[in-house]
Amino acid sequence: MRELFCLHTGTSISISFEIYVGGGVREGTNVEFKHKTVAGVDAFHEKWDCDGMPQDTRFPETMQTAIGLYNLDLVDRWKRRCRDYPDALIDQEMANCLAPGGLYHLRRVWEAGDLIGHRHLSARLIVGLIDSLCAINRHYSPSYKWNAWTLGRLELKPANAWQRVQEVFSHPADAASSLTSLLDDCTRLSSAYSGQWLDVRVRLESETQDPGLETGALTATGEASIGEAIRRFEWSWSNRVSFYCFREDMFHHAMFVRRARSLLRLIGAINGVEEETSSFRWVSIMPKFDRAPEHFEDRFRAAFSPDFPEGQRTLDGLIEDALLLARDCYDPEFVNDHLSQFRDKRRPAWDGPPDVDFLK
Repeated sequence: MRELFCLHTGTSISISFEIYVGGGVREGTNVEFKHKTVAGVDAFHEKWDCDGMPQDTRFPETMQTAIGLYNLDLVDRWKRRCRDYPDALIDQEMANCLAPGGLYHLRRVWEAGDLIGHRHLSARLIVGLIDSLCAINRHYSPSYKWNAWTLGRLELKPANAWQRVQEVFSHPADAASSLTSLLDDCTRLSSAYSGQWLDVRVRLESETQDPGLETGALTATGEASIGEAIRRFEWSWSNRVSFYCFREDMFHHAMFVRRARSLLRLIGAINGVEEETSSFRWVSIMPKFDRAPEHFEDRFRAAFSPDFPEGQRTLDGLIEDALLLARDCYDPEFVNDHLSQFRDKRRPAWDGPPDVDFLK
């Protein structure tokens, strides 16, 4: 991965801090533009000096890999400013990256047959693990993105770390034990932080409240809930999931889970079934669906296959069938408009890299 950092110093741009444009390409290499003003970066560093650590790690991580194209003296100064990793940030990342109860709830959702919750928690635990490893390696983390690439750069890490991360999804029944083994190796490899790793293990095994599995209930009722459920889909995510899947990011799993939940909301709305819990426990709700795509439950389970491109194709097929079904019980023109957006923005999951060389 490389960030090409092109600095514009003209006075005609009146942007206060940040603008992001990018994504959605149909073929070739994904190109994204992110704009920050010089004043915005200076304000970021001033707050960093005041707090003793950056408010987030995304900009420092970008500067660690950035290639300056213009005004190199200023870019180099920013790169030098982001070179040193604050000691206080190590402790904060170790304390915050892995939420209490993660392993406890991972076992619970698997026993309940909640594949959505299991995929969600697995990805979040892996991101927290990689973020914590980044901290002890004094490397700023990009969070849910560039996970395979980031883990490959770290010196202090468990043996075969990325291969073992992938096994969490290829063998979901063993996910909790696989993650426990990774955490045990992390404790052994860094004597300076072994005590903190042990504290992490205790927190992860604790019995806590449901750790953020809620999806947000529909506010509309009756027929109107179908329209609201359809509006909640983000049709560009099909393309994004494909890209992150190819790049081996945990963000692929996070977006996949969101789309799977959106699908269940739509099928629930078509059937007049209200969400019974904040976590949308689909295992108990799914049998209540009288109107659903053919072989819905089996196909939905198949979408969580370890074969990620095939799983996405299965989920996309279910989403299209659900929209076709919605035309029979809601405004056909409205549904057809969203069906057209879905088909237009849908991109098949990448089984391999695009034909254009990625930036070296």
